[in-house]
Amino acid sequence: MRNFTIAGLLGLVIITSILGYLYREHEINNLIALSANKGAALARVFNNVTWPEFSPHLQALSELDNPKLRQHAAVRQFDKLVRAQIQKLEIHRVSVLALNGNTVLSTSSSQLGVYQNTDPNFDKAKSGEVAAWLVHRDLVTSTEDIKLDRYVVVTLAPIHDPGDSNPAAVFKIHLDVTGFVSA
Repeated sequence: MRNFTIAGLLGLVIITSILGYLYREHEINNLIALSANKGAALARVFNNVTWPEFSPHLQALSELDNPKLRQHAAVRQFDKLVRAQIQKLEIHRVSVLALNGNTVLSTSSSQLGVYQNTDPNFDKAKSGEVAAWLVHRDLVTSTEDIKLDRYVVVTLAPIHDPGDSNPAAVFKIHLDVTGFVSA
């Protein structure tokens, strides 16, 4: 009887642990999906409100490297405008990638001119789909300060020129979800 009780308790602990793990994975996947939807919605707002101002510069910007991008007036204007729009939100970074993969607009100047064309998620967004994934960062430089030990959902979403169904660029947003993951 005693061995049966110990075996039963051990089995209960194992089953509870497995169910807890599966539940956590399910909730993480839901969080990623919700954050992807939020990122896609922000991309649509950006597409409708801000993109028309920057779209004419895309071709010229897509061929520039970091030092030249930093000097370009459209890049500085983008940084100023987006920082004002995302102030006090849990957004660490916003970027626009040309279809050749070059990061042409970003709230993080170190990302300007960085090619991301080897990322399969970029290919997915470039083809018109939204891609999102969860990452852990030991150090995150946000638009307002430096934060440590953060969980971030990165979302890539297509940007369209008015009246065109083909993506013109890819919008990339980093949403902080640390409060939901570590809770």
